[in-house]
Amino acid sequence: MITLTTFKGGLEFRQILIDQVPDFISADELTWINCAGLSNQDIEKILKDAKEIPDFLLEDCTTKQRPKIQDYEDCTSIIFKIMVNKTKPLRSAQLNLIFGEKYVLSIIKDEVEMMKTIQSNISKNINKINKLGVGHLVYLFLDSIVDSYYPIIEKIDVEIERMEGEIIKNISPKTAHRIILMKKDVMRIRRNIVPEKEILRALSRDKFDFVKEDVMLYFRDTYTDLLSLGDSIDSQREMLSGLMEIYLSTMSNNLNNVMKKLTLVTSLILVPSFIAGIYGMNIALPLEDRPDAFYFIFVIILVAVLATVWVFRKREWL
Repeated sequence: MITLTTFKGGLEFRQILIDQVPDFISADELTWINCAGLSNQDIEKILKDAKEIPDFLLEDCTTKQRPKIQDYEDCTSIIFKIMVNKTKPLRSAQLNLIFGEKYVLSIIKDEVEMMKTIQSNISKNINKINKLGVGHLVYLFLDSIVDSYYPIIEKIDVEIERMEGEIIKNISPKTAHRIILMKKDVMRIRRNIVPEKEILRALSRDKFDFVKEDVMLYFRDTYTDLLSLGDSIDSQREMLSGLMEIYLSTMSNNLNNVMKKLTLVTSLILVPSFIAGIYGMNIALPLEDRPDAFYFIFVIILVAVLATVWVFRKREWL
């Protein structure tokens, strides 16, 4: 689906055909063209027909790429990642932004809720978009995506606190599995945030033909937010590594306690087994002629076991 958004005289949304996209890219009016769920063939047709867009951007728009920013003579290209929070494990959808003096072309293959949020934020900032131009429109895209990281990170914080309690109270193999899955989610977010910080740093400091200096202040604010998110992610990664170490240490201690108890039981059984084994041999032994020999031997075994228990308790082994 291809949606055209215009800003002159108020916000207006309408659907357009693939063949119409190059005409609106070349128009003098500020426009946002959103291409969602298109095939690679459709994307290829749009990019090849648009004279303002270099042909080599086709690969960036049709294959998975790392977040990056590239400035060309007639346009600027940005690749950003949108985290999809409704799936486990987390996954990211690639958003390609190509913008020139009067247009923003967004290409995303997946239908994600984030695009509705971006559309809502854009509708609330029509006056600023008309005043500051295409740069502010791009800012609203990136700022909305950065804001979407906060609930995901807060959710991970809650899960980490919950697992801390579980490790202390009731440890199980499922805990390790959850830690590993959560660590993978954190690493996925971090793989996106690290290069995205470089994109926002460039937009807030470097000069781009289609980004006004007034808009750079907005990018600087979003860059600061992303730095804070990066610190939170690094902290969560360290906490999860610490939880895994605690889990492994606790499991090792539990195993040692089990082995300790088994060893103590074996030691207690060893004494009566040794005495019973001696009196089971076919040789002359003390007390064998007494009718009450069984009771004497039983008392000896009982005393030996009690003495063993006393020694274990004395040395705090039991």
